[in-house]
Amino acid sequence: MYEAFDERLERIVAVKVLHPSYAADPVFASRFMREARSAAALNHPHIVAVFDEGSHGDTTFLVMEKVDGTTLRGVLRQRERLSPAEALGVMEPVLAALAQAHDRGIAHRDVKPENVLISPSGIVKVADFGLARAVEDSHQLTNRNTLLGTVAYLAPEQIADGQSDARSDVYAAGVMLYELLTGAKPYPGKSAMEVAYQHVNSDIPRPSEAVRELPSALDALVAWATRRDRNQRLATAGAFLTALRQARHDLGIIPALVMATTPTAEPPAASDPAQTSRPAQTSRPAQGGGTSVMPPLGTQVGAPLGAQPPPPGMTRGVAAPGNHAPSSHAPGHPQGPVPPYPPLIQPTAMHHEQQRKRRMLVMVIAGAVALALLAGGVIWWLDTRNDIAVPQLVGLSKAEAEQAISDAGLKVVYGKPKFSDTVSEDVVLDQKPQDGIRIDEGDAVTVVLSRGTENRTVPTVKGKPEAAAVKLLQAEHFKPVRSEEESQDVAKGSAIRTEPAAGAPLKADSKIRLVISKGRGSTSVPDVAGLSKADAEALLADHDLKATFTTESSDEISADSVIRQEPAPDSTVERGSEVQLVLSSGPERVRVPNVRSLTCREAQAALETAGLTGSCRGSNQGRVFLQTPTAGSSTTKGNNVTMFAF
Repeated sequence: MYEAFDERLERIVAVKVLHPSYAADPVFASRFMREARSAAALNHPHIVAVFDEGSHGDTTFLVMEKVDGTTLRGVLRQRERLSPAEALGVMEPVLAALAQAHDRGIAHRDVKPENVLISPSGIVKVADFGLARAVEDSHQLTNRNTLLGTVAYLAPEQIADGQSDARSDVYAAGVMLYELLTGAKPYPGKSAMEVAYQHVNSDIPRPSEAVRELPSALDALVAWATRRDRNQRLATAGAFLTALRQARHDLGIIPALVMATTPTAEPPAASDPAQTSRPAQTSRPAQGGGTSVMPPLGTQVGAPLGAQPPPPGMTRGVAAPGNHAPSSHAPGHPQGPVPPYPPLIQPTAMHHEQQRKRRMLVMVIAGAVALALLAGGVIWWLDTRNDIAVPQLVGLSKAEAEQAISDAGLKVVYGKPKFSDTVSEDVVLDQKPQDGIRIDEGDAVTVVLSRGTENRTVPTVKGKPEAAAVKLLQAEHFKPVRSEEESQDVAKGSAIRTEPAAGAPLKADSKIRLVISKGRGSTSVPDVAGLSKADAEALLADHDLKATFTTESSDEISADSVIRQEPAPDSTVERGSEVQLVLSSGPERVRVPNVRSLTCREAQAALETAGLTGSCRGSNQGRVFLQTPTAGSSTTKGNNVTMFAF
C-alpha cells in the first residue's frame, strides 16, 4: 500500500500495488482489472471509491480513495465488543453499501471486519468490492480444493462447492454482526478445516448465549441472515438492511457512532493466499503522521514497504492494517475507552462444561476429516453431499428437457418465452441455473423456450411527421434507417413511404428504410415585370410557382401589366411557392370638383387642389357658369378642365 499525490486533481490517494507473484500471471491480472473496473462503477458514500487502475512496466496497481482512521477489526481489538446500538450503527452503512452492489449484480465475496473502515469522525466505508473474485477464478483454474476467502465468514455453499452470490455476502454480514455483539467469532477452531466443518454442519449460535443481556430480536436477526440453506436466508443486503432497521425500531435502539481511535496492530487476513505461507510484514506509517486505512486485497495487493521501490509518481505510504506488527496488549486489556455498557456476564460452570464438550467433539471430527483428506486426497464432504448437477437443457425440445429434469430429481419452472432467429419454436433457449451448477434435490430449474422467429407487419407512416413515423416503426420492433427525397404532395419533414412498403411481413429487429420528404425542391423566380397579367401567370407556372395579384395606379405602366414582384427575380424558392405580383391599374383618376359660380381664379385654385388644371374662357373677371368635364365626373389626374365665365 502506498500514499500518492494525484497531480491532476491535487489530492492524496491510496495506491494498492499487485504483488509481483500475481502480476506475473496475465490471466490473474486480467481478472483482477476486470473486477476492479466493476467495483469502480459503484458510487456510494459508504463504499471506498476506486478512482483508476493501470500498469507501469511490470507493476499493476489500483488508485483508491484514501481513508484515515482504522478498520472495524482495529475497533474490536480496542473494544472487545460493541453495544447493540454501536453494532447496528456500524451494520446499517455496511449493508447499505452491499445493497447497492447487489442491485448492480456485484457480490463482495469477502465481507469481514478487516474490509470495513471507520474514520476518526465515525464514517463507515466498505472496501475491496468484488476483488476476491479474481483470486477465486485464478485458484479455480489450478486447485478446486482450495478454501478461498476468510474461513470464519464463509457461507456453507462457498465451502461445499465454491458457489457464491449476494446471499453469501448476507451470511458473512450476519457472522460479522454476531462478532460485533459478542466480541468473538461464532466458531472456534485450531485449523481452517475445523472451522469450515462447523459452518457446513452447524447453525450459527445465538449471540445471547455469549452475552445474556442481548435481546432475542438480535438473535433472530443473526439467525435469519446465517441460515445454512441459502434459499431460506435473506436474499440480499437490501433485505437484511430492512430487517435490521425493523428490529432496531422494535427495540427502540438509536444507532451510535463508533469513533476510530489509535489503530491497533492487526494480523493478516486469512483470505490472503500469500500470507498463509509466510509471516506478517511490519509496515511503516505514512508521512505526515496520519493513518491511511485500506484493508489488504484478497490477493496480497501491495507489497510490504521496503520490499520494492515504488512505481513512478508514488511515495512510500501506509501498508494495509492487516500487515502491522502484532499487538503487545494482552487479550482482555484493550486500548481505548471502556465500552458504555455492562461488562460480559461470566459463564456458568455448566456453560464451561458445554463449551468444553463442544470443543472436544469438534476436535475429534476435525481429526477424522484430516485423516480422510490424507487417505483419499479429496475433501470428505464432497462425497457425502446430496446436491445434484443441473443437466444441459439448452437445445433440447420441451419434452426432452422435462424428461431430463425429472430424471435428475429436479423440478421445472417455465420463464417467459422469447423470440429467436436461430432456435426453433418450443426448443430450450436458456436455463437458470446453468448446466453443471449443483443444487439441492427437488429444487427448480427455470427453462426459457423459444417462440421461433418473430414476424411483424410494417405500419403505414405516409404523411406522418418524422418523429411519429419513427415511433410507429420502433413499436413494431423495427429499426428505421432514414433517407430523404423531394415530394410534391408530402410536406417537408413528413414520411413519404417505407421500404419494404406498409403491410409487408418482416422479422422483428429488421432494418426498414424510412423516406422523409425534403419538400418540393427549389426553383428560380423569373422576371415578369412589364408583362401582362396572363403572360406573367403562365411564366410563373412553368417554374412550378403560383401568382397572387394586387393593383395600383401607374403613369408609366399600362393597365393590367406587372409593375413589380415579390420575391425578386432570380430568387431561389421552394417549388409551389407563391409570387406576389402588383398589376397596374393605369394612370390615377380623380373626381372633378364643381367650380360653377366661382371666379376664374377661385375655380383654378379648387381644380389644382383636386390634382387638375383649369382654363377660363370669356371674362376673366366674371364667374364660371359652365365647365367640362362636368362636375362629379372622373378624369385622369392632371387633366385640364375648361371653364366658361361671364
